[in-house]
This record gives sequence, structure tokens and C-alpha cells, in this order.
Amino acid sequence: MRPTPQSYANVKSVCQLASVLLCLLFIALSTHAQSGPSLLLRNAMIMDPAGETTSVNVSLLVTGGILELVTADDIDRPEGVRSYDAAKGFVLGALNLGEPASFMILNGDPRKDVSLILDTKQYSDFAVYKGDVVRNSLAPHKLAQNTNNSQNQRRWLAYTPVPPDYSIVLNLLTILAAE
Repeated sequence: MRPTPQSYANVKSVCQLASVLLCLLFIALSTHAQSGPSLLLRNAMIMDPAGETTSVNVSLLVTGGILELVTADDIDRPEGVRSYDAAKGFVLGALNLGEPASFMILNGDPRKDVSLILDTKQYSDFAVYKGDVVRNSLAPHKLAQNTNNSQNQRRWLAYTPVPPDYSIVLNLLTILAAE
């Protein structure tokens, strides 16, 4: 049986439809990757795996599913970001800044009770995997939105780049120290 011009037209239409659907799927997936959750997790504990130092109380900022900041400093909640209280839960997972967030917060210290790691359904209060929140039973943080105090807005936070106005001062201090 020989293909007819009509059968070629049908195949061409199906190929065009498939390419349009693939383009729409690609756009949807790339938009989803950029529009992950934006949240601030306060009062989370980071532990020293070697157990040589005490744990540190930190805040974690996730913007669009990307881990942007891990700091022990007090920070204001950025506009449009939901804030949650980790209630001194322990963070387990990869804390790679600039990459999709992948970690969980346990409601106890796994160094003291290994069952926390063995039963994460019962003991995890928060989990994010590749930028998507898969579990959240944390209470919203009760502190108010940003204050309008200019001193708070100009401070330099650890783990963030030095603001331009501070870098000028640091350069001057470096030059003076060299002399």
C-alpha cells in the first residue's frame, strides 16, 4: 500500500502538534523551577557533625526554591516571603547556597535519639526537596514584618556579599593598614 498525500498531511499535523506540546511542557517546567516557594525559617539548629561544638541557632532564607542565606544573625522578613518558626528543630541535608533547597528539619536532636532519623514521617516538621516543599507542619513566625529603622536596613549580614557602600570603607581600611 502506497502512502497518500492525505496520510503525509496527517503525519505532518501530528508532528507539528507534538512539537507545540513539547514546547509548552518545556516552558511549564522552566517556569515551575523558577517559581518555587519563598520562605524564611527562623530558630533552626545547625549541628556540628563531629559533635565538637554546640549547635547554632540560624535562619534559612529560601527564595524561589533556591537556598539564598543561612545566618545566625537576626534578619527581617523580605516582602512577600512567608516566615515560619522551626522551634529549635535540627536541620539535616544539603545547605548549598545558590542551589535548590534540599533539607529537612527534625523536631529533636538526632545526636541524642537516632529514632528521629529512622522515622522521619513522625519526627520531621519540615522538608524541602530540590526546591519544592514536601512537608510543612511549622507554625508561622509571629514577629512583625520589616521595621522601618534605617539602621536595621543598612547592616551587613554574614554570608551575603558586602554592600557597595561598605566595600569602599573596607578598601580604604586595607590601604591604610598596608601603609
